[in-house]
Amino acid sequence: MKTFFYCLHLAVLTALIVCVLGTKRLLWQLSYETDTAEIPDTSKIESLNLADFQWSKVTNKTLSCSDNAASIKLNGFSDDELFSEKGLFELEFSVVGEEELAPEFPHLIYTGNSTQIKIGLDNLYSPNSSRVRYGFEMELFSPLTQACSNLECKHVDNTLLSDEFSPGIFSVSCDVDILSPCSEENKENGSFLSWKPVAYISKEPSVANSSDVQLTSQCSPLSSITVQSIAESFFNEKENVVINAFNVTMGTVGDGFYPKTKYVAWSLMIGTGVAVHSQLSITAILFITIGMSALLLFLVGGAGYYAVRWCRKKDDDLLLGDSLIN
Repeated sequence: MKTFFYCLHLAVLTALIVCVLGTKRLLWQLSYETDTAEIPDTSKIESLNLADFQWSKVTNKTLSCSDNAASIKLNGFSDDELFSEKGLFELEFSVVGEEELAPEFPHLIYTGNSTQIKIGLDNLYSPNSSRVRYGFEMELFSPLTQACSNLECKHVDNTLLSDEFSPGIFSVSCDVDILSPCSEENKENGSFLSWKPVAYISKEPSVANSSDVQLTSQCSPLSSITVQSIAESFFNEKENVVINAFNVTMGTVGDGFYPKTKYVAWSLMIGTGVAVHSQLSITAILFITIGMSALLLFLVGGAGYYAVRWCRKKDDDLLLGDSLIN
């Protein structure tokens, strides 16, 4: 029964997200003349309309279900000249029924009410430039309560100290959260998108094969709702829904641009409630406690040693003074 539930949940979510993605020009191809990754420095920006994509069928090879988890993989194809004959827009959705660390980089955390989405661009082609990067336009559908008057989603940067990759070896990361309107006032009914600002330029993700992901626009509500998809039926009446949009780009200076590996992948977590971020492990907390205790003992012992030496020296000076007087 659990297996059926997770597969059904994943199927509904996949249909919803694919329909939403297919109604906007979500994928952007950015051309540059110099080695940079900033939007103002682009020499040309072209868009790919995902509504024209053809999607692969779901098979037993692309759908995986168990008692506690499920995943599905989809491939999008296009006749657009910006795609080569073998170019793929890859989507992978995965859910887990409890709080758990994702096994693959960038090790996002499932909350039990969240879904990880992995977007991959494989073997895309640019006839105009070899200095190409890619970006996405993301949309966040948010049902509103009567008490919510703020229509804007909120961008939050979370600076974290963790040892998720190697216990005892600490690193600082800055996870990005996009929160639905009024979610801070009503966290249980709010929703979020969360990701680490990193993309991977190899199908074998690692720190060495990583690049940056930048939020390149403010998260702001659309001036007019033109999206017509299953999402509108899912969220009931249009008047009770606000759609916020924002852009992200992938790439960093010195990474060789997209054509170097012809692959880039980015993962994010979407869910209801509050996002969960990496924290220090018990081993790390134990190391810190032992280290701080040892440092405190060293300081106290050193202070005591110098205090005793000072007192003894003072007594010796007094004895020497008495001897001279006699």
